[in-house]
Amino acid sequence: MVMAMLTVNAVEVAAVKGFLVEDAPRRIRRAARRVVRRNATMAMTRIKERMPVDTGRARAGWGRWRRSDLVTNPQRRRGPARSRTFWRAWYARRARANQADAIWIDNGLSITQGTNVGYVAQLNAGSSRKAPAGFIDVEIMYQKDDFPRRLSEALAEEGVAL
Repeated sequence: MVMAMLTVNAVEVAAVKGFLVEDAPRRIRRAARRVVRRNATMAMTRIKERMPVDTGRARAGWGRWRRSDLVTNPQRRRGPARSRTFWRAWYARRARANQADAIWIDNGLSITQGTNVGYVAQLNAGSSRKAPAGFIDVEIMYQKDDFPRRLSEALAEEGVAL
């Protein structure tokens, strides 16, 4: 069950302005793909930075899954010294985090990102004191305002006016 998602889509934005990106020359499609990737990566990074963290499962599971997003604090554990890789794996097992949590669908001119972690919607609703309510919604609204402007600028550099 998908709980939270964000889509950066050049096809829809350009279609609103009456321009078909899919039928455009290769250099224009390439410029649009660059803007889509840049904005999607920026959105993923900003959401992960704002996401409240206990075990790190929600943060690791948003967008591209990264084990390095999991909490690692070897000072909390007693016993023999272990490597950071060991502790990341230990926390991954503890948090039940895995790559199936992450959603990152790249269709070239459209990237959809999100997570299958069930409690992310509750975190976004404000259940944690570590992050403000609506931290994902804020990024979605920012992308709705910022992405069309960046796409228009990139296409204008290629000689296409939107």
